[in-house]
Amino acid sequence: MKRIDYFDGLLGSAKDLVSAADAAVNLTKNFRQGLQHAHKVLVTDFTEDEIDENMGDIDFANDFTEELLKVESELKTLSLDTEHGCYDIKHKLEAALTGIESIMVDEEEELVELSEHSRDELAHRFNKISDECSNYFNQVGSDIDHTQNTYIAAVINQIQSVKKILLLRNKQAYSDLKIQLFNVLDAARDVGLKIESSQHRVASNVTKINKFISKKGLWYYQEKYTKNTTKNCRTDRAIVEEFQGKLEAEFEKFVSMTQQLGSDVNDDIKRDIAQLG
Repeated sequence: MKRIDYFDGLLGSAKDLVSAADAAVNLTKNFRQGLQHAHKVLVTDFTEDEIDENMGDIDFANDFTEELLKVESELKTLSLDTEHGCYDIKHKLEAALTGIESIMVDEEEELVELSEHSRDELAHRFNKISDECSNYFNQVGSDIDHTQNTYIAAVINQIQSVKKILLLRNKQAYSDLKIQLFNVLDAARDVGLKIESSQHRVASNVTKINKFISKKGLWYYQEKYTKNTTKNCRTDRAIVEEFQGKLEAEFEKFVSMTQQLGSDVNDDIKRDIAQLG
């Protein structure tokens, strides 16, 4: 009976792997088709010759702008769907591989049954470790959300309030600043995704350890998932801190560019006033 369960477990995990791999292939195909469609629409509907010929035509410019915004919106939606799909597939692959690993454990490995007191104590300590790890990621995510919703939002509003002046005085620098702002927001999004992935692992291990602790003679799994939690926490924290560093670098560059643009525009206005005097 054990041998039948063994092979059934392997077969089930193999099916999960194949299913996840198939989903990954389909996701890649859909993403590629979306990119090809966007490229085809822009190249077919608006050729380089047409753009040169109609340069200065307001109606043509409006049509071109509307089409660009439409394509951009579709690509953003496609990218987000692909991103979420990749994370779902990643979690399915991790679950399947974890299942295979547990099945392949030596069936003759000696198991130590814990006393009721030991189980309760181990569960308490494990939950304490998990809570501290989860609290760290929650705090980092909260700090980033707060910064985005307060300081960065305020900076954006301030820049938008003088948008016309900036465009008239230094259009290229204003465009570069907008691009850098997107770099900041993308970096913040990357940190958020890393935190989301880390919290998923923490929650997954909590579920497993509490499940196995309540059973008898499964010390191997209790030891395994307890160690995995602390190891994953350290690894994920290092990854989150790395991406935090990238976010800070992008944000410092954005601040520097904002200050430089403000200074340049201010000097330009002063020169104009001096010439009028």
